[in-house]
Amino acid sequence: MIPFTKAHACGNDFLIVTEDAAPETASAHDWASLTRRLCARNTGIGADGIEFFAWTGPRAGRIRLHNADGSIAEISGNGTRCVAA
Repeated sequence: MIPFTKAHACGNDFLIVTEDAAPETASAHDWASLTRRLCARNTGIGADGIEFFAWTGPRAGRIRLHNADGSIAEISGNGTRCVAA
């Protein structure tokens, strides 16, 4: 089981998963597959994408956003807002 948070911002919904929570999905290819499965509206949790989050310091982190189709997004203001909250 992978713990997650589902957040909504301005009409978009995202799953937030820490990279540590999904160690078996450490490669980008596996993250794409996991994203497609979890974001599926009818068979998964349903979301516009997943923000994979990792702490890089006591008050700093990085995010990697995958769109629902598994592709990597450059950035999402709504997704970043969800993670920051």
